[in-house]
Amino acid sequence: MTKTRHRFPGSDSDRINGQAGVTNGLTRRNFTGFLAASAALSVSGCALIVPEPAPEVYDLVIGEGLSDIQGRASGQILITEPKVLNSLNSDRIVIRPSASQITYFPKVRWSDRLPRMVQLYLSRAYSLSGGARAVGLPGDGLIIDYQLLFDLRDFQIERTGSGFMAKVTIAMRILNDRNGRVVASRIFEQSAPSTDEPVAAIQALNGVLNDLTNAMIAWTYRTV
Repeated sequence: MTKTRHRFPGSDSDRINGQAGVTNGLTRRNFTGFLAASAALSVSGCALIVPEPAPEVYDLVIGEGLSDIQGRASGQILITEPKVLNSLNSDRIVIRPSASQITYFPKVRWSDRLPRMVQLYLSRAYSLSGGARAVGLPGDGLIIDYQLLFDLRDFQIERTGSGFMAKVTIAMRILNDRNGRVVASRIFEQSAPSTDEPVAAIQALNGVLNDLTNAMIAWTYRTV
């Protein structure tokens, strides 16, 4: 006798196949949606990453009047790097809205750390003045007679009651390198009108430094 095998609607195999079909369909739809969402996030993320423009970079320019300086140094001179507070020990340009507050101009920079820039500036200025037998920097190998030591105390734009001023203060000592004694010391300080506009502020600071440098060189040659 032949046995007939019947499949009833709603059997286990039908339920399993049906669920698999539904599951596969949901999986495909979810995966497609995930890809679309990922692509959208990727595109929006790329759109948000916009590189900032590079800051404008400025150097210190030696001014006029060096050839008019009288006197001559009797020995060879070493220009040391000025000592500074941390607020000046960078390539950022300082502006002080008040006596107790320190901020920086945005989007502009010095070409190097400020103390290094001032050291190289002074070295070039002393050399161009023609009043020293030789002018060198640490590591140049010169036999040194005098070291010029500097404390750069102010090099910034300051807000005052009448506007903005460019202020530079340099405390200077002349050290006899033969015996380690300080020959003379003096503080040089000067201010000039400025604005809070970066280019005008940099020009004002450069002009004040030019004037102080001429005075420091003349004083050095009178002293040694």
